[in-house]
Amino acid sequence: MVLSRLTLDFDGSVQSDKGHGEGTAVGFNKNKKRARSVYPLFYSVAQTGQFFNRHHRAGNVHDSNGAGQLFINHGSDWPRY
Repeated sequence: MVLSRLTLDFDGSVQSDKGHGEGTAVGFNKNKKRARSVYPLFYSVAQTGQFFNRHHRAGNVHDSNGAGQLFINHGSDWPRY
């Protein structure tokens, strides 16, 4: 597949934890209020959905927390088309 443009999609997803696992925190989770959770940040190629990497974060962080560092640290992982 040849892409004329490459779009990297950075996104996060709240994942609840049933216990008190390491790295979890009480944060915003509209489906399970007051539940401890993690909020990993991951990135993929928007055109294909190909997943590249993720950054583990506690559940009480802002959406953009860690995005810049993930972008810098994993630049060598980016696809070369």
